[in-house]
Order: sequence, then structure tokens, then C-alpha cells
Amino acid sequence: MILVHDLIKKYDPNVIRFFIQTVHYRHPINFTDELLDDAVQAFERLQTAYRNLSHRMTKSAGLLNGEREEAWENSVKSFRSRFIEAMDDDFNTANAIAVLFF
Repeated sequence: MILVHDLIKKYDPNVIRFFIQTVHYRHPINFTDELLDDAVQAFERLQTAYRNLSHRMTKSAGLLNGEREEAWENSVKSFRSRFIEAMDDDFNTANAIAVLFF
């Protein structure tokens, strides 16, 4: 048995939230240090991707030619659509998060 109070001494609460969301709500959650360490790395990858995307959106807007800009926008729309589809499938956060790593 692990108390949340003890868990947040070792891990960022956002990482714990992320870790919980990587498991479908109908399945039991297996808490191990190894799995939580993996969640730390995965969460950091998502944060880095978010920062890079935010930078691109603010600093690089309009720098791509029309065709490349359209292809990039279509790619983003595709990821968004697949994410929403996973969430609409019985609130499947595990699959929705998997979409973010493609």
C-alpha cells in the first residue's frame, strides 16, 4: 500500500497524474518505482514537445510556404482527431496518450 502523501515526496504530482492516466480507468494500476520512473521520462518528453510546439506556433508562424504549412496543419488535425477518437472510446486515456507519442 502506497500513500499519496509518501508518493509526492518522491515524484512530481503532475507525473503521478500522468501515470494514472496511462492506465485505462477500468484496469488496476500497478505502482512500481520502475513504472513511475518511466512516467517521469515520458512526461518530460511531452513537456519538451509542448514547449517546442508552442515556440513554433509563436515564432515560426507564416514562415512555411503554403503547401508545407497546409501539410503541417493537416498533421496536427489528424493527431487531434485520433486523440479525441480515443477519448470517445470509453474515456480511453491510455490510447489517447499513446497518440501523443507518434
